Amino acid sequence: MHFHLQMVNDPATADRRFKSLHAHWAYLDEYAAHILARGPVVADDDETKTLGSIFFVEFADWNEVRGFIDNEPHNNNGIYKEVHVDRWQPALARSQRDFPGDRSQIHWYIRGYGVRGKSEQRKALLKAQREYFAPYDGDKVIVRGAILDDQGREWMGNAALIALPTRKDIDALMAGSPFFKNGLYDRVLVQRHKFGGGPA
Repeated sequence: MHFHLQMVNDPATADRRFKSLHAHWAYLDEYAAHILARGPVVADDDETKTLGSIFFVEFADWNEVRGFIDNEPHNNNGIYKEVHVDRWQPALARSQRDFPGDRSQIHWYIRGYGVRGKSEQRKALLKAQREYFAPYDGDKVIVRGAILDDQGREWMGNAALIALPTRKDIDALMAGSPFFKNGLYDRVLVQRHKFGGGPA
């Protein structure tokens, strides 16, 4: 089963992040085989603050993914004010390690929050949505896929990591997508993303 984890930092405990950073890196290295993509989301200037962490992972079931989260050092250190766990269905057979780009590229986390009850309309638009993103899948999309309900049946939105130079490029990409144009999203969150991992 695939899952998407969205961790939102607590500004009140921002000073704790560096105290658990090396333990966080070591912990995630232990789980490398389960992680498709990960890394912090940051302010657009990449200077002022870290907003949270993003994970796309694969585990056998809910118990395993919850155990992973419960023992994660940053989480135990109280730096997150929110932890969101959702079922996720990858659209590409790719992980962050397979992405042909490099770390110098600017990439973005995009979370489209789906309007409830749009699963059937989503099915009707799915072919057009896939064709729209196909030109970007080769060297722009790191990972992308559908957010599902806990049972893996109902569509709840989409989450992706995409490499494009500016927020304006991402906004234009999303605005032209069939899902967006046909009102399938209640809102779209865009945040600058950085590849996770310690200094190699």
